[in-house]
Amino acid sequence: MNSAACYEVTYHCRMQLQWFKGVYWAWRLPAGATGPDDAFCVMRTPDETTVITLSDDPPVEARTSGPWRMFRVDDELPHDAIGILAALSRVLADARIPILAFGSFDTDYVCVPGELQRIARKALKEAGYRGCD
Repeated sequence: MNSAACYEVTYHCRMQLQWFKGVYWAWRLPAGATGPDDAFCVMRTPDETTVITLSDDPPVEARTSGPWRMFRVDDELPHDAIGILAALSRVLADARIPILAFGSFDTDYVCVPGELQRIARKALKEAGYRGCD
């Protein structure tokens, strides 16, 4: 690994993570559907609408996934930042933890299965991420 790559990995692993309270659910709705007003996030593509929400009471036409526990990188990330999500997902993949990831303009969000949250926090803490206690 070259020194630039080592620096980037070291930098990523010192990042502060913020874990959210509550249990989240992902809903897949038909394209063009609207999510509930209290949704955490609504993503629309030509093929589907995805909703991330605290509600486990989806519309009848929804496919669901969950329960999930969510964290975010607790910093505004520059748009030219390289490998932040890759580094996080690598740590979790090595711990055999699937993820549901998405980003906002400012930062990245990662959901892990609720029953694996403790293992995810431990793996991230051991990798040097802060905020995993």
